[in-house]
Parts: sequence; C-alpha cells; structure tokens
Amino acid sequence: MKPPVRERLIAAALELFEEQGYDATTVDQIVSRAGTGRTTFFRTFGSKEDVALPDHEVLLPRVEARLETATAATWRTALREAAGLVLEHYLHEGETARARYRLTSVVPALRDREVINEQRYLRLFAQHVQEPADALQAELIAAAVITAHNHVLRSWLRGDEDDPRGAFKAAMDRALLPPNQNSSGTTVVVMSTATDVESVLTEVRQAWSDRLAPVSLSPAPPAERPSVPRPSLSLDPIAEARRQWAAHGWEGSADGMAAITSLMRAQQIALSRVESALREHGVTFARYEVLMLLYFSRAGSLPLAKIGERLQVHPTSVTNAVDRLETAGLVRRLSHPTDRRATLAEITDAGRKLALAATEDLNAGVFADPGLSPAGLTAVFEYLGEMRRAAGDF
Repeated sequence: MKPPVRERLIAAALELFEEQGYDATTVDQIVSRAGTGRTTFFRTFGSKEDVALPDHEVLLPRVEARLETATAATWRTALREAAGLVLEHYLHEGETARARYRLTSVVPALRDREVINEQRYLRLFAQHVQEPADALQAELIAAAVITAHNHVLRSWLRGDEDDPRGAFKAAMDRALLPPNQNSSGTTVVVMSTATDVESVLTEVRQAWSDRLAPVSLSPAPPAERPSVPRPSLSLDPIAEARRQWAAHGWEGSADGMAAITSLMRAQQIALSRVESALREHGVTFARYEVLMLLYFSRAGSLPLAKIGERLQVHPTSVTNAVDRLETAGLVRRLSHPTDRRATLAEITDAGRKLALAATEDLNAGVFADPGLSPAGLTAVFEYLGEMRRAAGDF
C-alpha cells in the first residue's frame, strides 16, 4: 500500500532538494517523483517552502492546547510537556527531520521562515508563565525552556545524542528549577576595584543579559561556513552527460537534457552571486524583488495579490516576504481604500533607501558583468523568453 500523499510529497521533495539543490528543484519535478499532480500538491502545501519545513501550523495548536490546561500549580509541568510535544514531533520524523535541518542550513528563504516561527513559539510559551512575574521574567522563563529543548534537539539532529528523551528530561529539570532553588547555589566573588559600585552592577547586569540570547523551538541551522572556491574541472560534466545520453540511445533528448541542465546550473551560479551582493543589505532576492516592484509602482504600494501575480509566486511566499520586510521597517501594510478584502503593501522611506543601495551593488557586482557578452545576453534573454512564453508566463 502506498504511503499517504503528504508523506510521498515530502519524501520526494527532500530527496530532490538533496540531489540537485533547493532552488533548482521545481514543483513539477516533486509531483512527478511523488506520482501526484500539481493540484494535489497545492491542495496539500501552499508553496515549495512549506513542503521543506516542519508543519508548525499543526504543531502550534497542539502546543497551545496543552498550555491552555495549565493552572497556577501546574504551569511548569505544562511548559515541560508542551515542549516535549515538539521534541516528539521531530523524533517521529526521524531522518526526515535531519534532512530538513541540513536543508535549512543552506537555504536563506527557509531560514527566514524559521525565524518567524521561532518567535511564535517564544510568545506562546511566555504567555503561559503563571508565577508572579513581569513580562521580562516570563520571556526569560520561556527562553530557558526553549533553549533547553533546542540544545537537546540539535544534539540529536547532528547525531550526537542517543537518548534524546532522557537528555530532554534533565535539561527541563534545570530550565524549570524554581527561583532560589538552584542546586549549585550562587557564588559571589568580591574583589578590590577602584570602580564605583553602581558601575560594577551595571556591568554585571549586562553580562547576565548577554547569557540569555533569544532562542526558539525551531532548530537553528549550523553557522554558515565561508564559501571555498572549487577548482575548475578538466571537462564539462554536462557535455559529458550529453555524450552519454546519445551513446545510450537517447539522441533525441540529449540536446534538451544538456540545455535544461545547463540552465539549472547557471541559475545556481547567478543566484549565488545575487545573494552574495544582497547579504550585507539583509534581504534575500525574493524580498528585493518585492521592494523593487513597490519602488517602481506609481503609488509605492500594491495589493498583496497583485504582487504575487506580478512576481509569479504563491500567495504564501508573498505573505512571508512582506512579513519580513515589515518587521525590518522596509514596508508597511495598509487597508485597501475601496476593497475591504484586500491588503496593500507600501514601501517606506527606509525601504526606498535600501532598494536603491542594493540595486547599486547588484548593478556593479552582477548585472553589469553577468559573465556573457552583450550578444550573448541578448540571445539568452530572447531564448528564455521563448521558453517562458511556451510555458504560459505571458
């Protein structure tokens, strides 16, 4: 019996992402390998990003339902068990969770989505801290729970922890220890100094604050490593694949295979250069496209649906991009003046400034010299236009 459609789509997507890269993989390839259709895919997932990430929309309500049962006497238990639900979700996914973890570490768009999800968990846990505490104390307790969870989860995802449930129990015992019951006690060291007491206290408070960096229940990806230039190959592997294609009797498809494979590899090269130029501006190419679309619009604003239509992306991707831009103060959401069902995204002054600066860097570092002659650029644009027209782009 076949696995459920959702599981087949996830498995097919993660396999393709690891084989050929996230950006080079299309929804059509995913559904072809899973043995389904595009309609089924978009009925199950809102976008390609959604199939690559854990299902937080299912997990968050389960976590909230457990937290809602807490009382003044049991809220610590509720936090422990709610965090345990998240851990069990990842453990149940097994190798799928590890594949997602590897993927998130190298795809900026997925990291951006997970940053948003991280804050959702933190807010949810903080809302259910019930001991007499101000908002800061509630967030610190929630952060401690999430830090303990993430420490265990990341260790298991990396293959460093063989008993994640036991490690989780020990970590939660430490994270949820009531105030003034730290078994190790607090040690105060007094030394002679010429600095006044208030200045010392200020430095101590800052040092303590630095220990409590924001964390989340979404497993943070490993730190990015600097890219290392790869040596050029002695032969073109795509040309060799084309030769092998013909040698194995697929002459009629050899040129098409070579062209499509070259196009996908060129897309990886171009995207790497673009993302590198945009990195210091703190935006991905997807968010840059939204900014420029708004920058060029007559009023500096467009309905979200129109942005998705112009950029030819799913509404979920538009919402995610606008969420991130709004958080950064680069766009703002406005009510549509005549259509109550629609929402506008409007570029801010800061957004215009960043869009111009990013464009100058892209023009200088990528667009002015993309690696093709002027005649080659014209030819590529025309040939790809022919391909896009045949696919119904315009």
